This record gives sequence, C-alpha cells and structure tokens, in this order.
Amino acid sequence: MEVKCNFGTITSKSLAGKFYSCVIKHQIIPEDQDLIKFIGEHEHEKTNNDVQCLKFINCLITKVPQGLTKVFPNLTSLNVSESKLKKIVKNDLIEYKNLKRFICELNEIEFLPGDLFEGFKDLEWIGFWKNKLKVIEPNILDGLKKLKLLNLSKNVNYNKLFAIYPNYKSTITLDAVRDHLYEKFFSVDRQTAVNFMDRLQHQASNSAQPKLPSKSSLSVDLTAFIQNDTNKDFKVVIGSQEFPIHKFLLAARSPTLAELLKNNPQAEDLKLSDVSAEIFEIILKFLYTDELPGDDGTDFLQIFAAAGKLKIKELENYAADKVIDQIDGINAIDIFRLGCKYKNYEMKQKAVNKIKEKYPKMNFMD
Repeated sequence: MEVKCNFGTITSKSLAGKFYSCVIKHQIIPEDQDLIKFIGEHEHEKTNNDVQCLKFINCLITKVPQGLTKVFPNLTSLNVSESKLKKIVKNDLIEYKNLKRFICELNEIEFLPGDLFEGFKDLEWIGFWKNKLKVIEPNILDGLKKLKLLNLSKNVNYNKLFAIYPNYKSTITLDAVRDHLYEKFFSVDRQTAVNFMDRLQHQASNSAQPKLPSKSSLSVDLTAFIQNDTNKDFKVVIGSQEFPIHKFLLAARSPTLAELLKNNPQAEDLKLSDVSAEIFEIILKFLYTDELPGDDGTDFLQIFAAAGKLKIKELENYAADKVIDQIDGINAIDIFRLGCKYKNYEMKQKAVNKIKEKYPKMNFMD
C-alpha cells in the first residue's frame, strides 16, 4: 500500500528545536505496516535516515503504526493525533523505546496501562491531550527520569498538564506528579494502590477468561479482574440493597464519589440517597463496561439526574439527549428544573419551548 507523505523541516517553538519530519495526513493506515510504501520527495540530500519526527494527522488508525523504525531508523518523535485511535498497550510501543517525544492527542483512548512506557529511558515529552481518558495507572511514570512534560488535559476524567522540575523552574517534581495520579485514580495510600494494581495484573494474566473485543479498552483490560467478586473492596448501599464494587473505579469514574473517598479514604461503604437501586444497577453496568442503556422502558430522566449528581459526564450527556427527545407537555416542567440544576442549556431551552406551547401566557426569566 502506498501512503502519501510530506518531508520537511519543522520548527517547534514548544519543543525549542527544528526537526526533519515526515507528515502523513488524511490516510487510512493498515495495522500491517510491512505493506506500506511512503511516497514523498525529500529535501536536498536528505533521506529516510534523517527523519527524526513522524506525524500521523487526521488519519484512520486502529493501532499505533508498527515497523516504522525499519523505514525511519533515527526517529526521536512519534505523533499520532486526530486519528480515532481507541486503545494503546505496551506491545504497540516496544520498537519505539528510543523516542524522546510521544504525542497521541485528539483521539479516543480511555485507559493508560502502567507498563506502557516500560524501558523508555530517554522519553521527555508525553501528550495525551483531549482523549477520553478515564483511568491512568500511576506507575506509568516509573523509570521516566528524563520526563519534562506530561499533558493529560481536556480528558473525560482528567484535566492536567505537568511541567516537570528540574527541567522547568518553579514547577512540580516527577514524584509529586505520580502522587497526584495515585490520589486521583486510587483514593488510598500509595502502597495499597501498588498492591492493588499488582493483584489486578496478576489476575488478568492468569485468567482463562477470553477478552471480548466488542467492549471498550478499559473493560477489555480489566475483564478478568472485575468478574471476580472476591477482589471487590467496597460497597454502595441503597436502602436495603448492597452493590459490591472496586473503590478505584468509583474514584476514577465519578468525581463526586472520588471527593467523598478522598475525604474518607478508609471508608468501606457508601450510602446513596436520591438514587434508586434500579437506576444504580444501570449506572454500575456503565461504569464497568461503558454499555449505555437501551430505550426499552428506561427512565432516562432518573438516569440523567443520578449521573448529574455523580458527575458521570458521558452517561449524563447520553441520558440528556434521550430526555430531550421525550419532552412533552406533561414532563416539561420537571425537565426544565433538571436542566437548570445541572446547567444543560439545550434541555432547559427545549423544555421552555414545550411549556410555552402548553401555557402561552407564562413568562420566563433567564
């Protein structure tokens, strides 16, 4: 397969340097990179051996491209952005251990495993800006002694950019960044979190349970672990019903519950009010599998309210769309109130329009 590319020298203000680069845009990139032939004209006296930076921009990519170091043996920077990439694992990056910069922005990645950059001794820049990150294993930073910048901002459940001391003055140390990740995704002390991840990886590697490709990257990687109830270290109590769950999952996927656990890290259970057991079962299924509820009699108004309370944004937005489709003269006032409470302008406005249809003389103040 032939892939059109542009060769040229790129000046990067953020990286403070010039890099001879190969840029590929708007291409479909197959997983088998041995079939690819890069078509483009080099600058004068330049060859593939001079390429330091390889950029895939706005392509269709299902896996981090493989075998590229055979074509460009002196790569120091790999950029896979705006390419709908959903998953990334350690084996995808084995050949790129000499990289100084790895950028993977504007994609759809949800989970970063702790061993992703194992063996990367020279990595200085990591960018996962504007993906869909929900869980990051904090040991992902182990061994990255030269790291200068970590960009995890504009994600579903995380919005941080770290400039690492001593490369930058008056910033944060690598250990402090690691502690921050532990606090965010494992609302327990670090050693407990380390032991927890070790158990998780051990359970997953020794399980004969097949992984289901139809599930999200997060649920695929954790399937074997989450199906074993003996590993669940927390429970949510609603009325007389108890729901066993993993504490780290609550901390990772619900900012509201994460804050509660942060304030009381030794808690073993959590009592929820204003959320029915039936609705929480739907929420729990989404937390573990990303499976969204169907239209078969589901009370999306309650799901929207519960997801809004727990700040589970993706489920909240999905339920909001369903609620908006169901607005009528009977439920419009209740939906208007919820739209105001959770600051959903579209829901609020469409409810107002429906109320005005039924009560044309009613006045609304913004």
